[in-house]
Amino acid sequence: MKRTIDAESLAEAERILNSPLPLPAELPSSIELTASLSMLEKDTAYSIQNRPVPPLWTKVGNDAVQAYYRANADHPMADDDRARARRRAAFQILVLARQSPTTFTVPNMTSLHACLFDCDASVRHDLLRAIAFVGSRTSAPAVKELIEHEPESETVLAMATVVHKRLKS
Repeated sequence: MKRTIDAESLAEAERILNSPLPLPAELPSSIELTASLSMLEKDTAYSIQNRPVPPLWTKVGNDAVQAYYRANADHPMADDDRARARRRAAFQILVLARQSPTTFTVPNMTSLHACLFDCDASVRHDLLRAIAFVGSRTSAPAVKELIEHEPESETVLAMATVVHKRLKS
């Protein structure tokens, strides 16, 4: 089922893309970029291969989500420290994309496209923002696929719609 995004959500996504980022004292290195992408790509593959966690916004509630995590301790979102590390990695990728886009090689972009299907909406959102800065028309099919299959987040869907439009122009 194709969902539609209202104009207000699209305008907010545009505003976020055009807003300055809080920059770290030092930019992540290309080695950190590779490590971040590798971690996220591995976790994305795991979450695609395994039953997805019930979205928090459904009627299943937090008890069902916590029970799922206890039963699936290897899930990327099961451990709070790991989830924070993954979100930090996605933000580092975003910062590097905005400040040093030439760092992104073809293999980096292939990994970045694969990671768009991560189980964490926050990670997907930051990676979409990164693609807005370093992507090209070759990124459009992955973003379009995310638009078609975004499982839960209206914010991610709005960002993907805006990024896809930019890539196509």
